[in-house]
Amino acid sequence: MKKYKLLLLIMLMTLTLSVMMSCGSSEAEESVDLTPPQETEKVDEIEGESNSDIGYEGVVEIVLAKVPGATEDDIYEFEKEFDDGRLEYEGSLYYDGYEYEFEIDGATGNLLQWEIDD
Repeated sequence: MKKYKLLLLIMLMTLTLSVMMSCGSSEAEESVDLTPPQETEKVDEIEGESNSDIGYEGVVEIVLAKVPGATEDDIYEFEKEFDDGRLEYEGSLYYDGYEYEFEIDGATGNLLQWEIDD
């Protein structure tokens, strides 16, 4: 009889331990699978223009102010991207035999890079 009680006690302890471990691992899995809110915000900022986004028109205005006589049609490359937590616009403008490459902060409109190639 003692053997059965001991065996029953071991089985109960094993079952209890098993249930406790499975509950703990499911909680850990849930926290690993959750997407942090920051990642979602970054995607939203890339896909749609936020209040702090100067937008395409703002970029065109800045670039054309740097190259007198150029028009929007002279911009032949344009890219919007999120780099190191910052919205940036990159592109190229070709006018009067020169190629102008630019990189602009999408939130502030600050010129991050400006190169002129002939």
